[in-house]
Amino acid sequence: MTSRTTGPAGTSQTTEAETSGRLSVGFVLGAHGVRGTTRLQLFDGGSHALKQGVELVLVHRKTKAIVTRKVLNKVSMIPGKPIARADLEGVDSREAVEAIRGLTIEVERDVLPDLEDDEFYLVDAIGLPVERVLEDGTVQALGKVVAVTTNGAQDLFEIEFFGTSGRAQRWLIPVIPGFVKDVDDKRVLVDPPLGLLPEALEPGS
Repeated sequence: MTSRTTGPAGTSQTTEAETSGRLSVGFVLGAHGVRGTTRLQLFDGGSHALKQGVELVLVHRKTKAIVTRKVLNKVSMIPGKPIARADLEGVDSREAVEAIRGLTIEVERDVLPDLEDDEFYLVDAIGLPVERVLEDGTVQALGKVVAVTTNGAQDLFEIEFFGTSGRAQRWLIPVIPGFVKDVDDKRVLVDPPLGLLPEALEPGS
């Protein structure tokens, strides 16, 4: 089970776009030089989403509103870094780059590479129930994935559940094969190690 990264480090990734046809692949980092070349920070340095001719949907990071759309005329990766230098349609000066700096870059799903049978996009888990199978075969509900984030070293599912008080609480689980066993269109199956779950979710609590 392999995931494909689609969101920025340390931030929630729940957006209407990501659940209705587009995926976030990075954000506009700033200008390179004075002629409008733009530096793009990618969430996945190995991504093949950015290609010549692809339309980039630039979205406000807080409001999620579409600010503008730009066709990618030219792109090249900076060796060893998840950063690309790009020429965008209509962006021909440093000032034009500054006007879009910080905007999230989204692309339509149909321009992304096909997934292998054991792959999934992290954002596709948002909204799915999270469960684990106990030793006696009982299935325990552990909440719902509400966001994807990262600690800088690994991607994390942010999971929300409601305790006995009725208040919403959240916990995190690394998206690695030993912890996340399966993701399909119905649920996320996990096997969290001892001590990772909130006390309220431990059996007998």
